[in-house]
Amino acid sequence: MSSEKPKLDVKEKAVKYGPKKPNKFILWINRFKKSPEDTQPSIQGFYQDKERNLFKVAIWKNTNDDGSVYFNGSMEDLGVKQNVYEMPKPQPKPVEKTETLDDDIPY
Repeated sequence: MSSEKPKLDVKEKAVKYGPKKPNKFILWINRFKKSPEDTQPSIQGFYQDKERNLFKVAIWKNTNDDGSVYFNGSMEDLGVKQNVYEMPKPQPKPVEKTETLDDDIPY
């Protein structure tokens, strides 16, 4: 029996590792990029907008002719929403009955 974990696809990774609050990014350095000439993004991660839609983010570090560093990137809509948990509805508190109407009626 293999102890390897199954590989997650991009949508499953976004739900598991992505931001849990709206308008947040989670970014990390791409550890598989070996050289500046490599076409893989320098930074990658996930973004969640205010409607809780998840996006895949890729950012490349570049230099122009005069040596200035700049970043450019892309965002890909994954078509999935982050889990929205239903808030529990408050239960009405039981009213303590200290007396009833029958106690007020004389017999």
